[in-house]
Amino acid sequence: MILLAALALTLSVAAQNTGAVMTLQQVIDTALANGDDSKVLQGNLDVARAQHALNVSKNSFTLGGSAGLGQTQTFPDNSTLLPALKAATGASTTPLVPQAAVSLVGPLTSVSLSSTPYAPASPPTTQDATSLVSVTVSQTIWNGYWGGPTQATVDKSILARQGTELPAESGRSMR
Repeated sequence: MILLAALALTLSVAAQNTGAVMTLQQVIDTALANGDDSKVLQGNLDVARAQHALNVSKNSFTLGGSAGLGQTQTFPDNSTLLPALKAATGASTTPLVPQAAVSLVGPLTSVSLSSTPYAPASPPTTQDATSLVSVTVSQTIWNGYWGGPTQATVDKSILARQGTELPAESGRSMR
């Protein structure tokens, strides 16, 4: 009798501490949303999106710049001499000259601008200093694919991303 009373008391306490009641549909939705298949699909989708973003960035314009110093050295007979003979022949050296360049590079087009603001004459004189500026434009006309190989990579990554999004969407619609 005591055993039966203790069992009845334990069951009544356990019945009072039950959690929230979930419907069968709520249990299925929770299992699908938090299941391993859903996590794998979401991980694959994240990888495909990141790869696509990387491919798009490779197909974008790039802006670069450079700076430096240059120096011109001349020899009286314009021949290559051993270092010991260079000093003996009276080779002349111009001062260091600043140089700068800026380039804008796209998938099929590039433009660069370079400048040497002061280039002393060789041999140096007081009247013959010059400045140099150059602009270079390069354009690929045709290379086998409209937009070039980086555009082909972007197009391929769009298809791969869509192929990953479809199973992820299908997994979500099963709920």
